Amino acid sequence: MKQYFITSTDTDAGKTFTTCYFLKYFKQAHCTTLGLKPVACGGACSEACSEKGTHNQLHNDDALLLQQASSITADYDVINPITLSSACSPHIAARHDHIALTAKKIADACQPGLQKKADYTFIEGAGGWLVPINQQETMRDVAVLLQYPVILVVGIRLGCLNHALLTQQAIIESGLPFAGWVANCVDPHHAFYSDDIATLLDKLNAPLLLTRAYGGEVTFMNVF
Repeated sequence: MKQYFITSTDTDAGKTFTTCYFLKYFKQAHCTTLGLKPVACGGACSEACSEKGTHNQLHNDDALLLQQASSITADYDVINPITLSSACSPHIAARHDHIALTAKKIADACQPGLQKKADYTFIEGAGGWLVPINQQETMRDVAVLLQYPVILVVGIRLGCLNHALLTQQAIIESGLPFAGWVANCVDPHHAFYSDDIATLLDKLNAPLLLTRAYGGEVTFMNVF
């Protein structure tokens, strides 16, 4: 069994796309897969929960994509045990929802999913590596409690070199293995994709796992 924590240089860098891609890739390789998003910001009541009469149950679109991409069938609450209503930083969303959010609470919420014992489990964080979850803790503290290798999704755009190198430094300082990174081209107007990726190949101390061109073409670089 292999477990990985998926983080990113910032929000909208492509964590959910990356996690779903890995889930489907290893499922096609006849492995069991499960994607977890223990805390998600920005939820609404889905048609499914409305039909069941549970109008107070929030579902997050990204978490639903992970549920669909996983080979193991799991209830939504296992995939995404903590759904916050506002699409903002977890510590702000939790405060607005009157929820006491801690790193231990988030890590503990992963346990029902981890007990499924998939061949590959991917835990998608919220936001970037150091996004706050309360006044003292960040998503880094969740990853440290889980103790899984980290995959970094880099949104290739202007400024990504600084963001990627700072995030790599923070991951290494946490003591967790830096398992690899993903280059996800997110800005159609950015003219230096190849230069940025070449720079990061030289500067990041982990293998490039896959690249995604703007528009969706994916090149799988390394199996892990």
